[in-house]
Amino acid sequence: MITTRSLFILLILAALPAQSQSLVGGACDYALGNSSLPWFPRSSSLFINPSELGRIHQDEILVGTARFRSLTSMSGALFLPFAGTIGLGSAVTDTVTEFAAGFGRIIGRSHTVGGNLSVVDRTPGGFRMALGSVLHFPSTTENSGLHIGMTVSRLPKLPVFAGGAAYWAVPEMLRLQVAGRSRTHRALFAGADFSVTPNVALQVGMQSFRNISGGATFVTPLLTIEIGAGKSGFALSLNFLVGQASSISRSENYNAGVEAFTEGRYTEARNHLLLAVQHDEYDEESRALAQESQRLLDSSVVVLLAQAKNHEQRRNFLGAMRTYAQIFRIAPERIETAAELKDVELRLGLYVQNLIAAGDSLRQRKDNTTAKRSYELALELDPTNETASARLDELENLSQENVHAILNRARSLLSRNQLEEAEAEYQRALAIEPKNPQARAGLNTIRNRRAKAVFDQAKSLYNDGKYFEVLPLLVAVIQRDEQNAEARRYLEQVRKILEPEVEKIFKVGLQFYVKEEYHAAMRAWDQGLLIQPHHAATLEYRKRAEEKLKALEKLK
Repeated sequence: MITTRSLFILLILAALPAQSQSLVGGACDYALGNSSLPWFPRSSSLFINPSELGRIHQDEILVGTARFRSLTSMSGALFLPFAGTIGLGSAVTDTVTEFAAGFGRIIGRSHTVGGNLSVVDRTPGGFRMALGSVLHFPSTTENSGLHIGMTVSRLPKLPVFAGGAAYWAVPEMLRLQVAGRSRTHRALFAGADFSVTPNVALQVGMQSFRNISGGATFVTPLLTIEIGAGKSGFALSLNFLVGQASSISRSENYNAGVEAFTEGRYTEARNHLLLAVQHDEYDEESRALAQESQRLLDSSVVVLLAQAKNHEQRRNFLGAMRTYAQIFRIAPERIETAAELKDVELRLGLYVQNLIAAGDSLRQRKDNTTAKRSYELALELDPTNETASARLDELENLSQENVHAILNRARSLLSRNQLEEAEAEYQRALAIEPKNPQARAGLNTIRNRRAKAVFDQAKSLYNDGKYFEVLPLLVAVIQRDEQNAEARRYLEQVRKILEPEVEKIFKVGLQFYVKEEYHAAMRAWDQGLLIQPHHAATLEYRKRAEEKLKALEKLK
């Protein structure tokens, strides 16, 4: 992360003058015979090949000294994810101090490109520019394969061309490299870097087959120490980490991406995994999982788009808007979503207007019930619609007047014992006011009168000795009013009278059962159960008949 503090430090470093002849790239490049043009992920690559700044994915500062007593160069790097790395620094070259600012970034999977702009003090027209690039063709890991680098510097007046190559003879362990420059700086530079352990490396180099140099590098979590020795004496460079190491940032983003992927949060997973790749361009695992997250995200968007279009076709505009909003949340970079959402909002507004117009038309035809539903739907789709709200208020006032008239008619019909007609009027009142207490009380009165009429009929049949006809009527009365003690007494008496018939009825049903006439058998047994509800044999055989009928239905 770029902090104000780190930026402030780098600006100070860029302004500090060097005090002795420069070992521009620091002690490591010096030990390698100044052959680091094709591979050099250090902030001091600003002066050698600025494109290699792109391989730095953390903030760091490098201080170079000569003979352990004088500063030769100072440089720093600021990493900007998804953009590249900025370098700032100063160094002594040819007895003059050079101040430089540069930029490098990764292109493709593992190549770099970059440039710098520098100013040399005490030099007329001392502005210079350099451009560079490195192509890396790894064979297995990051530290493998071939690096090919090239630069053109001192533009625009006296361009100096340089090129070189580095090859990992033993991946992760031994790198051989060579570089050369044109014009007045013609020279051949060669070097070798041998990793003794992950934290210790040895270097050796030479210039034009002479001027042998060598050195060592020691890596710790927060500081890298480089020592070099050669014809120009001893050199020491200290490379300080500022902020969080790129390896830690990569791991944190990878773990967060995997967790989000597992939980189906594909946008978040993709973003974390792409950030992990920004901190390590060779992280193929994160790259592959990011691509899979994008694929699943695209699939989700396709499904949601289909759902949104389906909602639109069914005029479920609220559902369509919610679905488009979901698409916008999971794929904010999709530019079409905002326009689609706006289109649905416009169509929703037009649909609401049509609903209100339809309600107005229905009111003119005195169909207030349907008009009310139309206004309610309009208000449900657009809760802030004042027109629909006002129309409902008007209907509410009309409804209260209508309900009063309907209840008067219902009471009049009820007083004349016209139960069917009275019931219809009370139901009309409830359709307008579902909780109207007078309508509910009227319907309850109608139910009680009907129950009384049924009970009176049952008593009349009882007096005539028609006990089989009495039985279902009494059961119906008790089902409507369980507290009717008189009906219960009549039912007990009828059951006692008919109890001798239970076995006969059971046998009649059994005959139907044997003939596979299961419906007739069940009708007979139902009659018997009205007399004796817990007759075990009847219950058992009725259950069997029911199962037989189900089996026959399946066969059909």
